[in-house]
Amino acid sequence: MDGVTYSGNERHLFPGLAAIMLTALGLAWRPRRIVWIYAAIMLLAIELSLGMNGVLYHWLYDRIFAFRGFRAPARFAILACCAMSVLAGFGFQYLQRVLRAQPARRFLLAAVLVAIGIESGASPMLLTVQPTTVPPIYRFLQAADRAAIIEFPVGDYDPAYMFWSTYHWHPLVNGYSGYTPPDVVDTMALMQTFPDEASVARLKTLQVRYVLIHQAFYKPRAYSELMGHIAQWPELIPNGRHRDWTGGDTQIFELRK
Repeated sequence: MDGVTYSGNERHLFPGLAAIMLTALGLAWRPRRIVWIYAAIMLLAIELSLGMNGVLYHWLYDRIFAFRGFRAPARFAILACCAMSVLAGFGFQYLQRVLRAQPARRFLLAAVLVAIGIESGASPMLLTVQPTTVPPIYRFLQAADRAAIIEFPVGDYDPAYMFWSTYHWHPLVNGYSGYTPPDVVDTMALMQTFPDEASVARLKTLQVRYVLIHQAFYKPRAYSELMGHIAQWPELIPNGRHRDWTGGDTQIFELRK
């Protein structure tokens, strides 16, 4: 795991100014032992959430086998947020005492909830509309013998391939999980030069039988060149052309060993 750089939302651990301010008030206002306990839990969880970028997790990873099984150390931040929420509650309690005789005290809870809600908002969600009618390409796969398939073009992750796989349930080389094994990274890299000796050999090793080429995702010249290269490989046997969810054609090739 050393030297590997990860990206994504799990690296964005900032809890928001409102939560931090309330937590600071909870720590500053005559903190009791229970406050320090939650503060220690919060700091420990923050350190662990850094994973290999921190100190403690790296040390534990080298010495305790169980720590090698955590898929996303950044999720220790959930524990940090839980501890912070308790500390923020102490901070809110402090504000209530300060404003005990003030009219503003009646609006304090609503103001705090609105502030946290605005900072924590995650809308609108970016969604992709998918048709509800199964396109002919996947109806063909529904009737085909169970076998591994791959769909081109390949990328880091195409949720559409995963969505439509729920209609045919063939093993999918383009499948996705939260953890990407090194051999999957190697496979996707080899597929960038498909078809050549290395990429075709990898597909045979994976026992892939059907290769799907979605024409809609290629420029006309690139698609023609790809079809020309595929025609030079006798192991790739044309097995029909069907419409996919884009309204374009998908060419199916059967890979013979």
